[in-house]
Amino acid sequence: MSAAIIFGILFILFLLASIMIYFSLYILRLLSPELSPLLSGSQTKLQLDHSLTELDAIDLFVVYSHLFAKSIRRPSLKIDQEGQFSVPKVQIDAPFFFTTDKLRSYTEATNFRQGMRDEEIHAERIPPFLLSGLTMPLVVSLLAHPTSPINPLGSVNTRCRIKCHRPDFLKDQGKKLFAHAEFVSNSGRRVKRGVEFSISVCVFLDNSGQKNRVEEVIWECEYSYLQFLKSSSQSSVVLPSDTPAENQERKSQKVGRLMFPFHAPGLYASFCRDYNPIHLSSLAGKYLFRLGGKICHGMGVLCAASHIEELQQKWYGEPWWLDIHFRRPAVVPLQMDVEIEQSPDGKNQFYVVFADGRNKGKCSSDGMFGTIKF
Repeated sequence: MSAAIIFGILFILFLLASIMIYFSLYILRLLSPELSPLLSGSQTKLQLDHSLTELDAIDLFVVYSHLFAKSIRRPSLKIDQEGQFSVPKVQIDAPFFFTTDKLRSYTEATNFRQGMRDEEIHAERIPPFLLSGLTMPLVVSLLAHPTSPINPLGSVNTRCRIKCHRPDFLKDQGKKLFAHAEFVSNSGRRVKRGVEFSISVCVFLDNSGQKNRVEEVIWECEYSYLQFLKSSSQSSVVLPSDTPAENQERKSQKVGRLMFPFHAPGLYASFCRDYNPIHLSSLAGKYLFRLGGKICHGMGVLCAASHIEELQQKWYGEPWWLDIHFRRPAVVPLQMDVEIEQSPDGKNQFYVVFADGRNKGKCSSDGMFGTIKF
């Protein structure tokens, strides 16, 4: 059989597979009509009528089917001579609400501190990073948009910058909440291990009739992600590092230990609806994405650290900000120590440090936090 015939057969098979994928995605979108404009690419500004915290199994299946299809098709990523690439101008707005069951699920999915005990669910005391998990379906839906050049499966969260303006927002019982998510413009850049991009998520009080929307923000977060590229991918510019320089001389005090069992990433995935294979499968994490095995969510580790009493005192009451870098993948099972270092200017440095394994003594993540000054 000649090479031309073999090439022709392969081309026909590829064409048939592509047709089947697109037809299957079309049928799937019929199962989730509200998300269909977003997943089909026909709209870049989508207003949903229901909260994405209440996505049912069919909605999740439809969204993740599109994500897997994008991974197979390998979206085109055009990087310019300056190492930049364009991110789509896609926005999602949706109502936002949660119940006491969500609070209980959060505690079960994140409370891995040593000597843990059952925590009382407080009606007016919201865990500091609860909204990070509840708004994750917005991020996943953005990444599923056809115009996004990102291959989300296998991408990792490298940094989070959070501002909590209203820790006491539940006192406004009569007001509705809504959430907004979009790609951060000019955030796409080539770095040493791949490409970085950012997504912004905000939660607002629905103060209808008021002109100044900025005053309505109760919580906001900018997530930065890294999509790995092959080392053979070249750039014409000097590439910046995607891991900031690590401070080797820590003068911090240990305040607690976290113990993550093998099933910990699965619990947090069920809570936040982030079913990236690197959090669900050791084989995918180790062999497909070369991360060493099944890894914890970066925010899942931070949520677990927030259960430590010394940190709870910092993140309840006053408006606060936080900037955290996720440096190394946390492969389960493992133990990590949480350390704090206070500075005279009111900023607090914290570290999550490997307590065992080959990375013992090194940081898995670290950051700073403090009170928002008005």
